[in-house]
Amino acid sequence: MTKSGSTRGAGIWRFFKLFSDLASPANLTILAGLALILVTGVFGGWNAADAQPETTPRASSSEAVSARPFTISISDSFWTSDSSPLPGGFQEAAFFVVKARVVNTTESWIQAPLLSQAITATIPNTDLRPQSGLWSNALVSDGSMGGPTAYRVIDLQSARAFQPALEQEYWLVWELPPDTPRSPQVQLQYFSHTWRASSLDGGFFWTDRSLVAVQSLSAAVEGEVI
Repeated sequence: MTKSGSTRGAGIWRFFKLFSDLASPANLTILAGLALILVTGVFGGWNAADAQPETTPRASSSEAVSARPFTISISDSFWTSDSSPLPGGFQEAAFFVVKARVVNTTESWIQAPLLSQAITATIPNTDLRPQSGLWSNALVSDGSMGGPTAYRVIDLQSARAFQPALEQEYWLVWELPPDTPRSPQVQLQYFSHTWRASSLDGGFFWTDRSLVAVQSLSAAVEGEVI
């Protein structure tokens, strides 16, 4: 065999040896995994691969909804241009109002802002644009009305906290820009929270907001707080 032929033969041998080393079972497993990652990324990522059909329970208009730590039941809903005799509402606005019976199902007092996180409202097929600071209930980016302000029906004063196990009626009020469409169909969304310790300082907080129910209401286009 000539020197050049010997060199070519040695090169081919080294190639096959290198290929056999690379084609070990362990390396083939790694390559298969990389291929799966590539294909998954092209077709929508892991979220698409792991996605499971999800359905949020729908509550009837008269049904009491459990949105931990609250149970909330709606008895009336309407739009109005005048929220009196409730406090506030000094600028022209469109108010969406519901009358709700709220129960704090825990054994501790709960501050009122958590209720605004537990319930929000949307107008079907309508996305509300983010508003300026005047419209505190519309400072959202998801097209919803945001959360309401709660007023006690018994004395029309704003609620600051909810007493354990006390069932009480409240006016829940969304204050919106005056050109907000007054749809007779409004959808409420309910969110639960979890009482959990902070990993930063060990303090306990209501967190992990999670959608638990959707409820469609028929709202009067013009009503009043009485």
